[in-house]
This record gives sequence, C-alpha cells and structure tokens, in this order.
Amino acid sequence: MIHNDGVVVDLLDCNKDAKEYWLNLLSEDIEKINLYSENNINSKFKLDKLSFSIDGDLYNKIHKLTDGKELAIYTVLLSVLNIQLFKYTSQRKFLVGTPTYFKSNKEDTINKVLPIIAQIDNNMCYKEVLVDAKEALLETYKHQIYPLNDLLKRKNILDISSILSINIMMKNLHRDEDISYILSSDINQVNFLIECESNSVNIELIYNSSMFEGNNIKVFSEVYLIILEQVLDNINIELSQINLLSSYEEKKILNDFNNTSIGYPKDKTLQELFENQVEKTPHNIAVVYDDKEITYKELNEKSNILARELRKKGVREEHIVGIMLENPIEMIIGIIGILKSGAAYLPIDLEYPEERIKHMIEDSGVGIIISQNQLKNKLNLNKEIFIFNEIYGSKEDKGNVKIINNSKSLAYVIYTSGSTGKAKGVMVEHRNVVRLVKNQKYININYDDRVLQTSSFVFDASIFEIWASLLNGLRLYLTKKEIISSYDKLNNIIT
Repeated sequence: MIHNDGVVVDLLDCNKDAKEYWLNLLSEDIEKINLYSENNINSKFKLDKLSFSIDGDLYNKIHKLTDGKELAIYTVLLSVLNIQLFKYTSQRKFLVGTPTYFKSNKEDTINKVLPIIAQIDNNMCYKEVLVDAKEALLETYKHQIYPLNDLLKRKNILDISSILSINIMMKNLHRDEDISYILSSDINQVNFLIECESNSVNIELIYNSSMFEGNNIKVFSEVYLIILEQVLDNINIELSQINLLSSYEEKKILNDFNNTSIGYPKDKTLQELFENQVEKTPHNIAVVYDDKEITYKELNEKSNILARELRKKGVREEHIVGIMLENPIEMIIGIIGILKSGAAYLPIDLEYPEERIKHMIEDSGVGIIISQNQLKNKLNLNKEIFIFNEIYGSKEDKGNVKIINNSKSLAYVIYTSGSTGKAKGVMVEHRNVVRLVKNQKYININYDDRVLQTSSFVFDASIFEIWASLLNGLRLYLTKKEIISSYDKLNNIIT
C-alpha cells in the first residue's frame, strides 16, 4: 500500500513552514504545460468530455498496488499523468493542479486549487516517479491551508489557475465546489475527473475543445492507459523503455503505409508531411549519430528556429541556401530548416576542392551558406555565412513556420559530374521527392524500421534514405564515411 488517508490528515496541522514552502515553489521559473499547437486554437471556449474506464485485469492490478485506497489510487493516476506530460512535452519540471484535500479537519479551506510539482528524468524508473508524486502530493496537502493568492500577488500572478493548464481531481477526495471551480476556468486545457467504483475507476477527460480535436483526446486517453498498464506490470520499468504508441496510432500508421491504393500526397511539401509525422510520433527518436539522438519534436523545433533565422535574413521561396556542416544531425536540422524557410537546399561536401565549391555556389546562385565558425574563413566565398550554432542561443519561436512554398517549389539542388568536366546542377521539386517516398509500392515500410544512411548528403541516393525515414516515422541512423567504406565496421553497426 502506498499511503493512507490518515497520514495526510495528521500532516495538515503541521503548517508552520507553509509560507516558506510556497514561496520557494513559486520562486522557481517553471514553464506552464502546453499540449496544443497555436494553430489549433479556435476563438470560442467550449468544454467537451471523453470518458474511459480502468477495469478488468488493469483494475485488479491497481487495486493490488493501492489496497483500494482512494488517495493511493489518486497518487498512482497522478504519477502516470506526470509521465505522459513529460513524454509529450519533454519538460522535466512542471506543475499539475489539484483541489484541496477534502478529508481535512479544517472545513473552511482557503484555496480551491493547488499546484503539485513534478520533476522527471528519462533515466528514472516508475517506482521513483511514484514515490516523488506521493511526496509532492503530501507536501502540497500539508501546506494547503495557506492563502496562496497573497503570495501570487507579489509575483504579479492574477490567480493560481493562470499557471496551471492540467488538473487532476477525484470525487469523494475533493470538494464538489472546488471541482466545479476548476472546470469553470477557460484557461485549462485538460482536466482529469476520477471516480472510484466497486470494480472500476472511471475517468472523464474534460477538455477545452477550442484547443483540441476529439480524436486527439481519444488518442491521449489510449496512451494514458498504455502507460498505466506498463508501469503496473513492472514498477521498476525505466521511463525510456515506456512505449507511447496507442492502438489507434498503430492501426492508423499500418493502414496508411500498407494501403497502396491511396495516391501519394502530391499537393504537400516535404516540411508539411514532416510536421504531420511529428504530430503522430513527437517523442520517437528521429535521428541517431554515435551516442547522440534527437526526437521528432526536437528536430522540428530546432529546424523551426533555423527557418525563422533564415527568413530574418531575407530567405524566401525559390532561394537556394548552401549547407556545409561536419555534424550529420546538424545537416538534417539544417536541411529541414531551409525547406521550412521556403528555400531549397544545396548540400556541399567539406572535402570538395575549393574550385568545385566555388563553381557550385556561383552556378546555383546561392546567396547564403549555413556552416560552422571554423569554416567561415577557410574559403573566400564572398557570400553571407550563417553560423549554425547561433540557433542554440536564438530567442525565436519553436512553433511551426507559416508555409510559403508549395509542392511544385524547388526542394534541393545536387551537383553531379558534368560531361564537360564542370559539375552540373540537378534541380528537384518537393512533389518529386514525395512521390519517391510516400505510398510507394516497391518497398515495404514498417513504422518500427530503422534506416542506415550509407550515402553522402551530396548524392541523390541520400534523398530516399532521409525522407523515407522522416516522412514515415522511422529512425534514421547516420555514421562516418570511414565506417561505410569498411565492411567489418559497417557490419558491427548493422548488427
């Protein structure tokens, strides 16, 4: 059993350090949880709800862990929600709202909603998350009888609800009037309302439908149950091993990939399709190089920042941006960022002779080149150089960039050896690449496939390796040239 109600009741009288506790918590710069895209917001606030249940074998497992105690069940469900929010947002520290604890000797509680702090790391196991959730909850309830609004005014915060977007509540554990108060706020994104029955736990997801589509909330509920089942099966499971793929998403991916009767999305740009994939699998690993890896969400956010930086420098549709970087993950970020800016990319091999590089740049009409600081003065190119590392200190928005190009826009230029000795540029549009990698019939693609890029970025063969991976939710592995050219080293990577 996790803990019992009496522990909390005893703690409620120990309120001497309440002010210090809340001052310390509110003094931390904790980013508000945000589950929605700005593009999805409608102007009119409207509440909707979706109901689901924990029953059967899953209920038996949670009952065994908690001995059927409501507060213990609430703690488990809170811990699972914390994991899901961490997985969805990558935030390691955040706040979740809870009403004041009902079974208090103090009937006239001052606060209607309280913040519970969550601090999570991917290396933690579920047991650690559960213990932390229990301790955070006890601390919150221990200090609940303190006028939080007085402290909030000092920080120019109008109301506690303004720093909370996700709340979790339980009937019989929390007051009806406090629950109603929380549900009346138009700031909240998603609220969990839990009710324990004799053989089940029923949950209502009450959400702001101006921010979310019902189908997205359905997926959210399915993912929640999938996480719950995994942690109840193995309390020591590491968070990095928890799978988020819901049955809905799995079926959708498999059906979409295997339905070859569907025509390819010829009216979509590469970045549109990539952003669609990010929506499906934001926390899946997108690219791996050595011991470094980057998720679809992280890849999307970094490329969005780069795209905005390029637009600030005047980059627009049909412009060509050169890119020459040593780090292949940065090359992928750069390529996507260039496309998001509206331009086309020209990959340049760092080992090319200076004369060939100059020819490619002049012949293609490149106006700006993305590179590294140490290469800025290596070549006298007489072109503007954008240092890639500047994106890491950028204050630009991470959200998706407004699309200004279309499927017929130029996507990339690759130079091949010309018959006259001069390299010749081949220009390819977005729709050509999309046709190559989406709903094609010549190779079977499964959502859990892994792709090893064996071609240099400057060769056409790399186009399929990159975009077949990133537009279909696969994991792309990048490696060094010397490994590709060595059978033994390459075999070690593959096996």
